[in-house]
Amino acid sequence: DNAVLLNRDNIEVAIRDFKTLAPRRWLNDTIIEFFMKYVEWNTPQTVAFNSFFYSNLSQRGYQGVRRWMKKKKVEIKDLKKIFTPINLNESHWALGLIDIERKRIVYVDSLSRGPSKMSLAILNNLKDYVLEESKHTMGEDFELIHGNCPQQPNGFDCGIFVCLNALYLSKDSELTFNGKDAANMRNYIAHLILSG
Repeated sequence: DNAVLLNRDNIEVAIRDFKTLAPRRWLNDTIIEFFMKYVEWNTPQTVAFNSFFYSNLSQRGYQGVRRWMKKKKVEIKDLKKIFTPINLNESHWALGLIDIERKRIVYVDSLSRGPSKMSLAILNNLKDYVLEESKHTMGEDFELIHGNCPQQPNGFDCGIFVCLNALYLSKDSELTFNGKDAANMRNYIAHLILSG
């Protein structure tokens, strides 16, 4: 289980991580991080953080994440999109998107169709991040959106839906995938890992 299948850009995918791609399994944070890196690698002017970014932001505020953009060696003003996977209560995955080009911050959750106190708090945390990171040169006029996305038909596909949402949003596509696409997505991510 500890044997490493992929080691690239400070991310190491072991067999135990890979096994979470099996049907009816919850994806772990390593697989989510790998796919976020994939989106970052393949989308110009895009940064995709791992799940610890939002955890630090929500618990410690901007101070908890003020060096993250420097580690990516990029300035927020030069970006079009920032993806942030969000782990809720260590039991559910959702996705935040800071769409700098369109001046909007989007929250999508495959188990929620409407805004809630929690989604509003997440959107505001992400807006505060943009304000602080840009030294108040952007973010004030960003629209906060609780986006509609396909809903998972079970209790284990939330991580896959986060990956699908990130993939579609990275391509500026409508979120039109379905449960069958979720099953295929597990194979797609497995293929990406095995092909390096």
